[in-house]
Amino acid sequence: SLAASVTTFNAGLLSLSRFIYASAREHVLPSALARINRRYFTPWTAILAVFAFALVVSITVYLTRRYLVLVNVGAATEALIYVLAALAVWALRRREPDAPRPYRVPAGRLLPWVVVVVFGLLAAAVLGQDLAALAYLAGTVVAGWLYVRWAVPVLKERARARRSTARLRQAEMVPSGRPSR
Repeated sequence: SLAASVTTFNAGLLSLSRFIYASAREHVLPSALARINRRYFTPWTAILAVFAFALVVSITVYLTRRYLVLVNVGAATEALIYVLAALAVWALRRREPDAPRPYRVPAGRLLPWVVVVVFGLLAAAVLGQDLAALAYLAGTVVAGWLYVRWAVPVLKERARARRSTARLRQAEMVPSGRPSR
């Protein structure tokens, strides 16, 4: 059980830190999170950010003794991910009904809606019994929406400006590699 927990945590840490690293490289998160350790080729700032966030959440849960809220937020989030995935499958099949697919699910048009209903009800049941989990999840969704609406355009504009400045500096260089005068 301990070994399974450690490997699950390790896989979560690795995938999440790489996701953060990739998002920073795409200028959706601050560029400092895209720094790589030159020796091990690991995104060390992203790993530290995940560690710091997990530490804060762990300490908060320990001090408040509200671990069930964390479990319920996780369960509801997982159910909502299945709902969104099923809606994406439905939208893809609607937009590209004749696209070649190596495997077709029996009752392929009905199955996404069954998943939406079942997992939607599960998420509603979890969040309906724990209003604190609902508040935390709603707050996270609102904060994420605000971040995408306001912070991401600023980060992308800064990255575009840096690229433009770098191109200007390159254009000012003469073939010898020295700045022109």
